[in-house]
Amino acid sequence: MIHKRTILSSYPSAELVITTLGSILFLTAIFTSLIYSDPLIHWLSQLFVSIGIPTILIIIGFKIGHLEFTASEQIEVLKWTVSGVCVSGLLSSFIIIHQTVEGTILSEPGYIVLVCGSVGAVAGTTAGVTNAKSLQHIRFIDPQTADADDTADSFVDRGDIAQSTLSTVFSDTDRQAILRYFVYSGRQTAQISELVEYLIPHTQDEIQPTDTDYMFLHGQYTAALYNEHIPKLEAVDIITYHHPTATITYQLDRFDELEVIRIIQSLSTDSFFTSF
Repeated sequence: MIHKRTILSSYPSAELVITTLGSILFLTAIFTSLIYSDPLIHWLSQLFVSIGIPTILIIIGFKIGHLEFTASEQIEVLKWTVSGVCVSGLLSSFIIIHQTVEGTILSEPGYIVLVCGSVGAVAGTTAGVTNAKSLQHIRFIDPQTADADDTADSFVDRGDIAQSTLSTVFSDTDRQAILRYFVYSGRQTAQISELVEYLIPHTQDEIQPTDTDYMFLHGQYTAALYNEHIPKLEAVDIITYHHPTATITYQLDRFDELEVIRIIQSLSTDSFFTSF
């Protein structure tokens, strides 16, 4: 399937910086706890632990699923991880203050703080990842038009589509029109025959299919979206079925709908493209 870009994979240096920072904080906390007995240094080291451990766990959370979260899913992950870190920070601060007031901060090296910080971050990361993964594998299949063969096994990746012999290749104008049809109508699925019927009154190209049941989007359409015309339009994944009742499915990914619309609007000023 098409690899989904993430915030961290879009900026490779970010992952390295965050991981390095978390590791430095964690190691600093350990060494300062062992070397220094000053209450202030010890207090700071425990704060480092409560920050460093969650940071590393957040990275681990992003690693789960091979970083294949969409932008909206990553927001959920970040929301829950931040919540976990905040909770762990509050617990850590409360325990540190309590230890300081009771005068026991030197006798208790902060294992409770480490546990609270770790548990809070793990809980937040787990909740975020679980919530995100529940959204990750949604398939937009219309139950009214799908049949027994419309399963996950029916999906064909980009390479297979490009190598297929297809009976019809839509023109660039038609492909752009199809994309706008999905975006502006708010729909997520449409049969090939339905799209052809829609395109006939809206384009100058004469479409006279002999059998619309076997018309498919050419793989070069996807390649063009990804490489040639508008690189940023990789936010949209087009998936087709090799089936008589073929269904085209679009999925927004990494960019919100307004961003996609803005990109598409920049393609043409034709009246058709602004008639929705």
